[in-house]
Amino acid sequence: MFFIGVESALCYICQPKKKEGTLLIDRCIDRGVPPGPLLGKLKAGEDITLPNGKVVKARDVTTPDCPGPKFLSMVEKFSICVFVYSFHQ
Repeated sequence: MFFIGVESALCYICQPKKKEGTLLIDRCIDRGVPPGPLLGKLKAGEDITLPNGKVVKARDVTTPDCPGPKFLSMVEKFSICVFVYSFHQ
C-alpha cells in the first residue's frame, strides 16, 4: 500500500486478546474426569492428575487457542485506510 505526496502519516497495529480454546466435555468424560473444579483447571490449560493416578493433559481435551486478527490502521492527512489480516502461529 503506497501513498504518494503524503507529508505525514500515523500507523497503529492492534491485536485483541486471543480467543481461548473450548473444553471438549465428551473427551473429559471418556478419560474419567469427574464434574467439578478439575474441569476448570483443564479449561485453563492445566494438566491434572485424577484420584486414580491417571494424568489428563489439557491439550488432549481442549481445542487450540485462536490468536485472533491483527489490525493495521494507517491515518494520513486526507484519508483513513484500514487493512485486516489473520494468521495462525
